[in-house]
Order: sequence, then structure tokens, then C-alpha cells
Amino acid sequence: MVSEPPCLSLADCTKPSLAAAEMGDEVTLAYPALVALRQAQRAASPQARGVIAAAKSSRVRVVARMAAVLEGRSSPAPAAPSSDGR
Repeated sequence: MVSEPPCLSLADCTKPSLAAAEMGDEVTLAYPALVALRQAQRAASPQARGVIAAAKSSRVRVVARMAAVLEGRSSPAPAAPSSDGR
């Protein structure tokens, strides 16, 4: 889902829309991939992390941006220094 070609219009994903794009169209057209990313985030499995990593190279900007944000959130936090200073 996240690596599918971008949907070009609400009427027909394979054909560009003849009408001017409206605010929110990019998210609407990418909605299935965005939902898949959120589900992958919740799953937190190795396969889910693979879905998020694959989405970072999506041709759909909003999908690639969300994948980058989600990947950043799932990165492990740096280890805190030990109490003995090491």
C-alpha cells in the first residue's frame, strides 16, 4: 500500500485531475497509505518497521514525510549515563 504509485485524482487514480487541486486533496488521495502507516506504527513489529522504512521513499510527499516522522519516533532513545559517570 505505501509503495503503490500515487493516486492522481479522486475520479480515477490513474489519470490526473482536470480540476484545480484543493486544500486537503493530497491527504485525501493518500489516505489509504497514511492509515497503513498508522497501523504499522501501532504494530511495532519488525515487519511494521519495514513498512515505515519503505514508505520513506514513497513518491507521495505526504506519505514520505509521515514515514520519516514515525521512524524518528520509533528510534530508541539514547542510553542515559550510568550513575558512576561512565
